[in-house]
Amino acid sequence: MTAAPLTGPPPVASSSRAVATVGVEEQFLLLWPDGEAASIAPQLLGWLPGEVRARAGTAGYRVESATGVCAELATVGHNVSIGRRFLAEAAADLGARLVAVGVAPFGVPGADVTCGCYVTVGLTEPGLGGAVLERLQPWLPALIGLTGNSPLWRGRDTGSSSHRYLLKRRWPDFLPRQRDTDAARIPGDVTTGAAGGSGGDHLLVRLSPARPAIEIRLADTSPSVPDAVLLAGLCRALVDTAVDDELTGRPAPDVPDAVLAAAAVAAARTGLAALVVSPGEARLAPAGHVLDELMTAVAPALEETGDADLLGDLLADRLRRGSGAERQRALWRMGRREAFVQALANLCAGVDSHR
Repeated sequence: MTAAPLTGPPPVASSSRAVATVGVEEQFLLLWPDGEAASIAPQLLGWLPGEVRARAGTAGYRVESATGVCAELATVGHNVSIGRRFLAEAAADLGARLVAVGVAPFGVPGADVTCGCYVTVGLTEPGLGGAVLERLQPWLPALIGLTGNSPLWRGRDTGSSSHRYLLKRRWPDFLPRQRDTDAARIPGDVTTGAAGGSGGDHLLVRLSPARPAIEIRLADTSPSVPDAVLLAGLCRALVDTAVDDELTGRPAPDVPDAVLAAAAVAAARTGLAALVVSPGEARLAPAGHVLDELMTAVAPALEETGDADLLGDLLADRLRRGSGAERQRALWRMGRREAFVQALANLCAGVDSHR
């Protein structure tokens, strides 16, 4: 193996309290050093040890990895690190690079292929799935603003934070909400995990077709391991908070569909500077302000899981470093494709000291 070793995940406080499980699925692109698509996924997977949870994507130049179901964020971070390390090493040994970006910076053959980071949070109260989905809706645009990592497309800067989101809008069901249809789109009984199909593939948030859980599918693939852990922790805290609010009868914000959709597009275009929904203040506010509001709302859940300090540190570090989109633009200014692709690969694998 030729890739440099991966740095370990950040430390996390543990809690003895039973909490919702969380898992992360990540999608990556395989590129040659000059940025062209490397359709080597089948060969690459053959190089991986059996314990690595990975599979080929919808194109030969995309691979996917999954953490499995985790009780602690420390386990999420460890599993994300291991998956990225083995995939990056196998890609390097085949002469390619593994990169974590929402869309291919230079274009790829065939249909447009995008890469996302999906977080699955177990439902501790399976019968509340539909209510939890509704309570999550107002927070989705702020999460889109936080996780944009696809500014470059076909060799140019699109000006957007998440061009992936804007590309996927062509799917009619890629929306923050489809009222009264979220649960119905997943065949089978969500309380038992029985499912008969794969409905709702493009919904930003949905009930899992496999088990009692919520799938949050809005984010671009995270540029680094800490970014993935941050997203997983925020998603779990939001689901836990939604469950508690429903059980205690706290009123849920009712945001019109058109307002949610417009806020999501704004967040995809301008990140945390976008005007999005403020659930607590019933108005539009900068996504950065709403993110502060979100952290206040989920603070009790983070204290219960022992993740408050970790998530606070990860968010502060993310705000200091900038978004994935901002980091891509900074790397793009290096001028050479080869240097740009290698820097993205280093960031993905965690070998860059300036993550």
